[in-house]
Amino acid sequence: MSTERKLAELLDAATTDVPADRLAPPLAAIHGRVRRRRRMLGAVTAAAVAAVLAGGYSFGHRMLAEPAPQVPVGPATSPTAASGPAVSWVSAMVDRNDTTITVYAGASGCQELAQPRARVTAQDAAQVTIEVTGQIVPAGDCATSGQAVGVVATLPEPLGERELVDAVGLRSHPTYFERHLPDLQSDDRWSTFIGGWQSDDVDWYQGYNGPNGSTLVLRAQPSESVQQRAPVGTVDFGPYQGTITGSSVMWTVWWQVGDTTYSLRLEAVEGGSLTLTQFKQELSRLWT
Repeated sequence: MSTERKLAELLDAATTDVPADRLAPPLAAIHGRVRRRRRMLGAVTAAAVAAVLAGGYSFGHRMLAEPAPQVPVGPATSPTAASGPAVSWVSAMVDRNDTTITVYAGASGCQELAQPRARVTAQDAAQVTIEVTGQIVPAGDCATSGQAVGVVATLPEPLGERELVDAVGLRSHPTYFERHLPDLQSDDRWSTFIGGWQSDDVDWYQGYNGPNGSTLVLRAQPSESVQQRAPVGTVDFGPYQGTITGSSVMWTVWWQVGDTTYSLRLEAVEGGSLTLTQFKQELSRLWT
């Protein structure tokens, strides 16, 4: 048996009784890992770089090591064959086109949600009901199990003002909208590096690597659960007015839309700094 395999088995045995939410790495450790990886990128070969990029990055607040997988599902206006029992989803992100919906589901404990599918089971002028089905199977690695899985469904017509409802229990869950966030996908200065979190976390996250080694994290969460430091100022950007927290190393702007609070955190390159004026200028550019 290899040394690596022995270490893995020892780790599994040592963490058997540790709750899953305690296994997520703390924010400080994640930041350290990202910074170490930045330094390493400049020294490795092209092949090693490709391997690192394929491995992905991590981020704290109950986030796991791998990005939440996206499972595309075609349009569905009536029930179709299910891939397994129905499972509840906990949050949703509505694409800018207002017809592509990503709902997030998963399994707890040392389990995983396999072969998930999403379908529209009912809709009217007020609601759209989405069902997620899949198989709950034992996890291959308990230390990284319980990750949220993003399952994509396409509506035959825009969601509009209609409410999204979970077919399990006919309940609504936090629903977020890309239209309230900057479109970093169309800005070639930024590249995605995170997107995974635990399956019972109703918040949504997305992170990006940016110019000169800076990092940016977008987040959406129910306003009732928001915790933030005392603001140091306010700013108008796009159609929003936000409050700013942080310092020259890391600034965050917060803005509220309905019952949802969105935030954008910009962290300066390691060893560098970012003035409040520079942060506001970047916000203006992102919403141009």
